[in-house]
Amino acid sequence: MPVTDAELHAGYEAEVERLAGRLLGALDGTGGAFGFSRPPGRAGLAAVRGLGPDPFAAGSSDAPSDDDGIAEVLAEAYRVFSRRGWRRRPDGLA
Repeated sequence: MPVTDAELHAGYEAEVERLAGRLLGALDGTGGAFGFSRPPGRAGLAAVRGLGPDPFAAGSSDAPSDDDGIAEVLAEAYRVFSRRGWRRRPDGLA
């Protein structure tokens, strides 16, 4: 059974919510340290790309460090989901 755009969107949306929740937990001290124990899949990379680099920035309280592989994951997310591959919407917005 092929995956529909709606199913794909729902999967990516769920991954953004999951990743954002983990980040918030790390930043407010309720969820422990944040890091990637293994490279994220495509949905995880989409979530990282959607959230952008700010939540991962060093200097934030209990933010992940480079030792957690964050820089590599960010680079891969931006490579896989580059703006060059996005279609333009009819209203001109990206």
